[in-house]
Amino acid sequence: MERTSHTSAPGSSFPRRQLQVLLACRLVEPLAINSVIPYLFQMVRHVSSPDLSDGEATRLVTLIFSAYAMAQFSTNILWGRLSDRIGRRPVLLFGLAGVFVSTVALAFSSSVPLIFVSRIAAGLLCGNIVITRTMIGDMVHGRENKSRAFAWNQTVYQIGTVVGPFIGGFFVQPFSREIKASHSPRRNIATSYDKRAGLRHLAVYHALQVF
Repeated sequence: MERTSHTSAPGSSFPRRQLQVLLACRLVEPLAINSVIPYLFQMVRHVSSPDLSDGEATRLVTLIFSAYAMAQFSTNILWGRLSDRIGRRPVLLFGLAGVFVSTVALAFSSSVPLIFVSRIAAGLLCGNIVITRTMIGDMVHGRENKSRAFAWNQTVYQIGTVVGPFIGGFFVQPFSREIKASHSPRRNIATSYDKRAGLRHLAVYHALQVF
C-alpha cells in the first residue's frame, strides 16, 4: 500500500509574494524599536536636569526598555484574540500605525515622562509579533513550507535587530557633533536635539511605512 506523505514538496503552494509583504511588515517593528538603542541614553540626558548623573540616566534607560517589554507582553494575547474576531489584516495594519505613531512621539518627546509614555504606547499598540506568526500559519501549508516560512520570519526579525541600531547610530552621530560644537546653554542644545531628531526620524519612518 502506497504511503501518503504529509509534507509538501519544496516550492509547492508557497505564497512567496504574500509572505514577502508580511515579512516586510514584520521588519518594521524591530527596526523601529532597536533604532533607539544608540541615542536613548543621550536623549534622556538632554531632556533631563543638568544635575542628572550617568548612573541615574542609565537606570532610566533600563526602565524605559523594561516598560516597553512589559507593555507588549501584557497585550500580545489580547491582540491575538482580537484578530480572531475582526481579522488579521486590520490588527496588523493597526500595529504598524502604532509603531509609526509611537516612534514619532518618541522623537519629539521633550521630557523623560513623555519618553516613557511613547515606549509604553509602542508596546501596547503593536502585537504584530503574534499576528505575523499566526498569518504565516494560516497562509502557508505543508510542513516543509511552514518550516521555511517561520525560519524567514525569525531571520527577518534578527535582521531588524541588527540593522536598527545602525540606523539609530547613523542619525544620532550628526547630533553629537552639533552638540559638541555648540556653545549654547544646555536647554537650547536639548531643544535643537529634539527638533532635529524628530524631523529626521519622521522622514525615516515615513519611508519605512511606504516600503
